[in-house]
Amino acid sequence: MSGDSNLGDKTEYSARTVYIPLKLVAKENLEALDRQLRIFYPGGFVMTRTDVGELYKIVGLVVKGSAEFNLMKELQKLELIMEE
Repeated sequence: MSGDSNLGDKTEYSARTVYIPLKLVAKENLEALDRQLRIFYPGGFVMTRTDVGELYKIVGLVVKGSAEFNLMKELQKLELIMEE
């Protein structure tokens, strides 16, 4: 195959990091939250739990140049996390 092939996804992504307090996320909403994060972060995401500060750390990839959004507010609208 030639080196100038057009195969593959050439979409460029930028990383965004968000911290959400554990107390705002109900255990029964974790699966729904996971599904919704797949929609918000088309390039993929990683959600980890920090020991210090009791937070969920979400690092996700969004398409470069996409509009900024407040993830916590969006998830609160969908009732996946509680209000502060």
